[in-house]
Amino acid sequence: MYVIFKVPPFHKNIARAIQKAPKFYFYDTGQVIGDSGIKLENTVACALQKEIHFREDCFGETRKFYYLKNKDKKEIDFCITTDDIPLLDDFLCFNQKKKALVE
Repeated sequence: MYVIFKVPPFHKNIARAIQKAPKFYFYDTGQVIGDSGIKLENTVACALQKEIHFREDCFGETRKFYYLKNKDKKEIDFCITTDDIPLLDDFLCFNQKKKALVE
């Protein structure tokens, strides 16, 4: 039985991106301890993971789930790729500082 899932860092084709430790999220969002921001991030991660599995099972689409963090400590929590190419429309940025990473 799986309790958590791993989201590795994306480190190809993004200028100045560096590889960091993976993030881990709980499938059961009730297990998350922390403020509302941490709980929201975990809930969104679960929803995206579920959508990726749905598209793979129903349509045969191969997508992968990553996060981005560059040397300037700017981070994008969720990055979905197809054939190792980021889908820029699927980036989720929760504040203006994170948007500067993809501009």
